[in-house]
Amino acid sequence: MSMDGFSRKATESPQEKEGLYALRFIVPLSFAALVVVFFYRWRFGAYLAGDQNIWGSFGDYFGGLMNPMIGFITVILVLRTLQITRKESEDNRRELALQRLELGRQTEEAINQTRITEKQLAIALKNEELRDIQKCLDSVVFRIEELLKTPVRHGLHIGLQHGGNSVRVENTFTSRHEVLTERNIVSLISNAVEMNKRMGGKSGSYAMTRTQWITEFSPVISLTRELAYYCSIYVDLYGDSWVLQYYKRRTFPIAFTLSLLDLVPQPVLLALTPSTLPEEFRGEGED
Repeated sequence: MSMDGFSRKATESPQEKEGLYALRFIVPLSFAALVVVFFYRWRFGAYLAGDQNIWGSFGDYFGGLMNPMIGFITVILVLRTLQITRKESEDNRRELALQRLELGRQTEEAINQTRITEKQLAIALKNEELRDIQKCLDSVVFRIEELLKTPVRHGLHIGLQHGGNSVRVENTFTSRHEVLTERNIVSLISNAVEMNKRMGGKSGSYAMTRTQWITEFSPVISLTRELAYYCSIYVDLYGDSWVLQYYKRRTFPIAFTLSLLDLVPQPVLLALTPSTLPEEFRGEGED
């Protein structure tokens, strides 16, 4: 068979195939009818009779031979029709099953794509929130450091010596940062606090020191509370990462000093406490 013939056979429609199938029976049936007529003419002659009885006999003869063949072919065609109907029904069921599978696959892909999009959107929103919080942290830390660069007022009480003598700022060029981060500031403030406890909360030096610190460091106190708030939000959303530790290490000494005079509450100090304390504060933490 040539390639052209093969391609034509492969592209035949179902209707053409069924027509060819019926033709297999029509041709033999026609040939059988011709044989019957030929045999009749050979046996009884070829003239056309004018007697109806002869025509009736011929009809009985022709029908008696052809009807069984026609009936047999009819049964075969009916069976073929049933077979085709059943095959078409099976094909339709398979097609519907394939369509359902394809629809299910497309639905699953759409759901997966939706989930991926939602995750990407959630990540984008989370990253945006993270950038916003980091901007707030940067802004607050920058304002605190800028405020700490300015000098304190002359005569600011910063605590008591062991002998009970009050310590004041005598140098007008002393910055707020120096006051808050001086190495012996902890002992000076601790002496004032201890003196106030011994006097039942009636120490004038402690009261003066605390009052002056509130006035002097009020903006720093407010910003320290704000910074602790942003740190708490950061921990709730993203955990205690190294980024947050960076801000805590920069501001913990300030929060620690302010907490000695109860200028910031303990929750604020805890929110700004790094996972590893600076070396100069480790002894204080152990005490």
